[in-house]
Amino acid sequence: MPYCSSCGFNNLESVNFCTKCGVAMHSNVPAQMPQSGNSTGVKVLVASVKKELDDLYKGFISLFVPTILLMKYQSEGGWDAIFSDVYDKNEVTFILVFFVIFMGVFIGLFHLLLKVQAINKGKDTWALVAFILLLTVEVLTLGTSKFSLFNWADWFSEVLAIVQLTLCFLIWKKIKDN
Repeated sequence: MPYCSSCGFNNLESVNFCTKCGVAMHSNVPAQMPQSGNSTGVKVLVASVKKELDDLYKGFISLFVPTILLMKYQSEGGWDAIFSDVYDKNEVTFILVFFVIFMGVFIGLFHLLLKVQAINKGKDTWALVAFILLLTVEVLTLGTSKFSLFNWADWFSEVLAIVQLTLCFLIWKKIKDN
């Protein structure tokens, strides 16, 4: 089994391109793996581009963790202010559990749009749909917020959302350009 001269990955004898980095394994093939789409409309992405996209996706998804954790801190000022008519702490806990479940569904949706459809299948339209969906949620969130009641956790959550928007846009741009 030959090793790739570029990254050192151990490939099968029958492959023309390194399955890790996409570099040609034999001198009788072009230097890079072809990037053109096939008849099903699915783009073939070079392995190095796919790795960059996977890294961007991991950054995007990992930002949901602090957002979920911040919900607890937001209940100290932000969520209590939003649910000012709720006096029973058990009801606030129920609402926080609802938001954690909602975030789980939201993460699953973005995994389907970005990882499965956009990155794995090379369909840039799905990344654009994810970006528009995230932008819409952020605009609706900011449009209905009471900024005077925001605490540090609320502002930090908004910064994380802007970073996620940026990463989502970069994923779309990278797939579109390749």
